Amino acid sequence: MLKKFNRTRISFFLLVSNLFFIFPSIPAQAYSGPAFNIAEAKTASLYFLEASSTNEFLNLDLMLNPGGQAVNAIGTTVYYSPDTLSIDSLSIDGSACQLFIDRIIDNDIGSLTFSCGTPFPGILSESKILQITFKKKQTGWAYVDFTDSMALANDGYGTDILGLTTNQNLYISNSSI
Repeated sequence: MLKKFNRTRISFFLLVSNLFFIFPSIPAQAYSGPAFNIAEAKTASLYFLEASSTNEFLNLDLMLNPGGQAVNAIGTTVYYSPDTLSIDSLSIDGSACQLFIDRIIDNDIGSLTFSCGTPFPGILSESKILQITFKKKQTGWAYVDFTDSMALANDGYGTDILGLTTNQNLYISNSSI
């Protein structure tokens, strides 16, 4: 079942990548970079930045650094400590993605699965993808980890160029972190 889900997810990303390639929102003449950038290395990275914290909530920005290549589709599953944290809300304000396909939250097992994309020319610089607001449930150590992640290049092939994901280990307390 999991392999079927992953194949379906990869097929979807390839479809989205090709749609953004075929139907660009900006004329090619307006874009100053190369029309095609065939990915040679896995240079993109996904990581978290702490945006803010209160006694009750912790906000983490999920960030993408495309590593000098254009990215037009992103997908990942984020696992977190369900005994220490629960997702209260997601915000896409200020997101580099223009189209969100999945946003599936399961606070019982501690997971968030999402996929998003943006049309031509794609994401060209370090950008916020979304903000996760966690509710602090108890004091202690918590993990926030990436799995099954991909960042697809705007190269006409949907090449996965994600080379690095940076997980977080956080100490959750009743005071600001």
